[in-house]
Amino acid sequence: MNQTSTANQIQNSDFNDGFGFYTTGVVAAGSSSGFPQINISTNAGMCLPTQFGNPFASLNVPNGADGYFEQQVAVPDAGGQVVQLRQLG
Repeated sequence: MNQTSTANQIQNSDFNDGFGFYTTGVVAAGSSSGFPQINISTNAGMCLPTQFGNPFASLNVPNGADGYFEQQVAVPDAGGQVVQLRQLG
């Protein structure tokens, strides 16, 4: 990785700041009241033991509900750029 390209790195991959670096939105409410549910949780639920206690995002979208959380990243418009996105965890 070229260290000069680190000025605009993706932030908050562990959700310790909630959705501080993210935008959330509802696309469709669906037929069940109270959905979609977009949350940050530390409840283990179905997580692996190595993930217990780590904040994670969840998106609950039953019965036609739809929503999202996203993060925008600016990519310079310059020749020879290489952009890599990696999910760590």
